[in-house]
Amino acid sequence: MYLGLSRELEELRNDIRCGLVSPAMVNAKYRELMFMGGAHVTGYLSVRMAYTAAVGVGVTSLLALLSAHFAFAWTIQRKVNQGKAASEITGHLLRWLPWFALVVSQLLGLPTVTFLLYQPIGWLLTAVAIGLTFAAHLVAKRFVARMTAVEPDPGLWLSLVAAAIREGAGVNRAIAALRQVSGGPLAEVETEVLRAMAQGGSVASRLESAAITRREQALALKEQEVERLPVKLLLPLGLFLIPQFVLLLVVPVIATTLQGAHLI
Repeated sequence: MYLGLSRELEELRNDIRCGLVSPAMVNAKYRELMFMGGAHVTGYLSVRMAYTAAVGVGVTSLLALLSAHFAFAWTIQRKVNQGKAASEITGHLLRWLPWFALVVSQLLGLPTVTFLLYQPIGWLLTAVAIGLTFAAHLVAKRFVARMTAVEPDPGLWLSLVAAAIREGAGVNRAIAALRQVSGGPLAEVETEVLRAMAQGGSVASRLESAAITRREQALALKEQEVERLPVKLLLPLGLFLIPQFVLLLVVPVIATTLQGAHLI
């Protein structure tokens, strides 16, 4: 969805530049695209859109900003989806490994399944093992949910302020409108503005560069989280695997051996 929105917004921006669409067509198409954005637009972007209206950002600049934002959202969501698929596969394999080993042991001649099915103590062991499997599922789900949580676009506010300044709003008005629509000062944004002013040159250009840097850093951080998650799953799930192996394999074999020797 995000990639499609980004491309549609960029195409609309190019049509405006070439004079191929009327203002009425622009408004209709823009409303259609925002409707496609659904809750993301009505929730996350609503305050940002109010800011662009307050500082008078033009339609062409706004479309460019939204196109870049949705392109970033698509990129980071793609990385999250890739990591989620790999992590879920790892989680499933680890959770079901003891049960697979149980079936294999029975096929190899060990009376593990027989003991668990026909002995009262076996029923208890099976129930505990099932509980451990369910607990492992909850742990894996929590780890994956933490990784798949996508932070807001870290460069969007900087891009919006840069666009406001470039459109002639001025730094003071851009910051005043930012505080008004956000309900207070945004320390990170204002710090970047002060840094850009101290460095000299075009404040808008420096803010745009800072926005790109923030997005690149966010993508790099998410890539690291995605790569590390399968490894992070090994330790907590391993804590559930070892007791399951003991309950499903070791205890039935030992108990059956002792029963055969008439020791229990």
